[in-house]
Amino acid sequence: MGYPFTPHCDLQEKPYYFFVTDKGLSYVVEFYRSMNHFDDDVLYNEGKTFEVNFRRLDSEYNSKSHYDPFIAITLRNIILFHIQQHDELNIYTFLCDSVDLLDKVRSKYFRRMAKSKGLDWKFISFEILPPNPNGSASYLGVVIHQEHPNFFYFLMAFHYHATLMVAHEKTA
Repeated sequence: MGYPFTPHCDLQEKPYYFFVTDKGLSYVVEFYRSMNHFDDDVLYNEGKTFEVNFRRLDSEYNSKSHYDPFIAITLRNIILFHIQQHDELNIYTFLCDSVDLLDKVRSKYFRRMAKSKGLDWKFISFEILPPNPNGSASYLGVVIHQEHPNFFYFLMAFHYHATLMVAHEKTA
């Protein structure tokens, strides 16, 4: 079921969705065009590749020990609602930001979505290990329609691009 959410969609700008948990925590899910991230034509996807950003707005609340299964359900509902309103040739990517040290938690939410059955859309999660054994892993993923003409090539190219990107960031 999940939490109720409010869409704020201006199709020409950055669409976003807002929801509040039963603990009073506020979250936002944003969709950015990934036009500047990819120089590969397949990854660029004719400008139809979007980055999904998911973040909690209440930074003072420490929820590392708090697991809320309805957040994953709500995330899935928002992403499915959004993609049903748009072209099935769109591709959605995510990078779990490590700034607040909750990147692994976000990755778990996306992995739970990946286990959803009966969807025409596939949620694929990647864990990219750093070149430095003391470094931390990066968590990325893709949401892509299973009938997308470049399905397998996109996944291979995305994984390759993400690995290069992580290696560059971890050594810089």
